[in-house]
Parts: sequence; structure tokens; C-alpha cells
Amino acid sequence: MDHSGRPDWDSLVNLTTGLRAQLRQMQDVQREMLQVTGTARSPDRLVKVVVGPRGQLVELDIDPLAYQRLNAAALAATILATAREAADQAMARGQELLAAHTPAELRATGLGALNLDVVLRTRDSDLIKDGGLDGLS
Repeated sequence: MDHSGRPDWDSLVNLTTGLRAQLRQMQDVQREMLQVTGTARSPDRLVKVVVGPRGQLVELDIDPLAYQRLNAAALAATILATAREAADQAMARGQELLAAHTPAELRATGLGALNLDVVLRTRDSDLIKDGGLDGLS
């Protein structure tokens, strides 16, 4: 309100315009994050894994030679290790995107009881093994 007690409409319009621009930017960042993938190949090049932005398997290629060279346990271990590497890449890329679009004053690693850095860097397999986020802080 100005000195006369009337609303300052220009300030309200400017504030609303700024908020709309921020929302559009957040939607753009969200679209970018949904396009993030991680791709990894096993050291022997027999397994290729592609994961999406949340580390979920999108593509799995197994060279037919893997069935001749690896037993079932070794193949499973190779797939898991390769998937972890791909998920690490996707998580790192997601963190880079967020950091690039988050104002410095909001980049705190902890907001109350929630540590965003831990949430963004934790694999599902680690959550299951360690009993949730409580064991990872």
C-alpha cells in the first residue's frame, strides 16, 4: 500500500510477473531433469546399462559373449555394478542441473531435518540395505 492506504498495483504486477517467470524457469529445469540419463559399460564391455533421472533401468544390453564367459552370479554382479555406475552419473548430472538453477542462498545441504544432498546422492539399493535415510546422514 502507498501512503494514501491504496494498494500499490504496480508493485503487485511486478511481483506477479516475477513469480510467473520463476515458475516457468522451474518448469524448464524440471523438464531438463526428466531428460537426464546415465550410461555405463562394464570393464569387459559385455554389459551396457542406461538409467533414467531417478536411476531406474531404461535400457540393458548384454553381449551374447557374456553368457559364455560369465556364470550367472558373475553376470548379475556385473549388471549391478554397471547399473550403479550409470545411476551415479545420472545423480551427478541431476545435482549439476539443480546447482546451476538454484540461487546460492538456497543451496544449503540441509533444510531442517532433510538433507537434500544425501537424498539426491543415495541409491535405492543403499536405502534398502541401510534401512532408509536415517542411516545415511
